[in-house]
Amino acid sequence: MRLLLPTDGSDYSEGAARFLTQLALTPDDRVTVLHVISWEPFAADEESHYAGLKHIKQDIAPKILDSMANILKPMSAKVSMQSMEGHPDKSIIEVAETSGADLIVMEHGNKGN
Repeated sequence: MRLLLPTDGSDYSEGAARFLTQLALTPDDRVTVLHVISWEPFAADEESHYAGLKHIKQDIAPKILDSMANILKPMSAKVSMQSMEGHPDKSIIEVAETSGADLIVMEHGNKGN
């Protein structure tokens, strides 16, 4: 089975990762962890915009992916990490299609509603 786990670094994303660790996945299964760097909304000048993106790419995105890797470490499935720029919704669909994902695993952000 091929699974896609989009993450934004939130507690909800980490909850989805912990859910995956409860599944009986095998070394034949593949999990792709995806972090999308959205270049919207930036209401700053172009120079500040690119400096912000550089900071996210170099400092924040790797920490988010490392955190997810630590949560998923107990799984026997093959785990790969991917980071890209774009609109999260479109990027998730694109990666799901290109990776042949059978399932996209996300946790709903409105618990209790």
